Amino acid sequence: MMLSSQYSFLPPPASHFSPEDAPLLRAVCAVAREPWFIATFRVGRGRVERIETIGFTSDAELLLRLKSRGCGRLTDLVCLMPPWCSGSDGWSTRRIASVWLVEYLGAEHPLFIDVAGDELCGVAPDAELAASAGRRLVRTVDRVQGPA
Repeated sequence: MMLSSQYSFLPPPASHFSPEDAPLLRAVCAVAREPWFIATFRVGRGRVERIETIGFTSDAELLLRLKSRGCGRLTDLVCLMPPWCSGSDGWSTRRIASVWLVEYLGAEHPLFIDVAGDELCGVAPDAELAASAGRRLVRTVDRVQGPA
């Protein structure tokens, strides 16, 4: 499932979502068992630049977009984590600063570094994946301050 919007959306902490967002968030949280992501891209340049905000229900979908040509500049990325992997009794958010690929057991897995420098390894075992030597940068988040 991909959610898309033509409007700019700077993902705040979960407690600050607007009341209009509540039905969508409740629906996703009710069915989602894995972390999901909200990414904001600036596509194009100058007068033809547009802002795209897309919800990704898996790290695989997100990686496909990040690796594609012409996907635009990634200006914000938030990981929404279910209770089982968030370290809390409820959903939590982590603002991501960079996305990496790590070789682990013969396959590539995503590794997300949040703005505090902490690692989020998705569904692979955190300690083993984070200790893996071979990392390849996929994308850094280029946060934009103020209007375009």
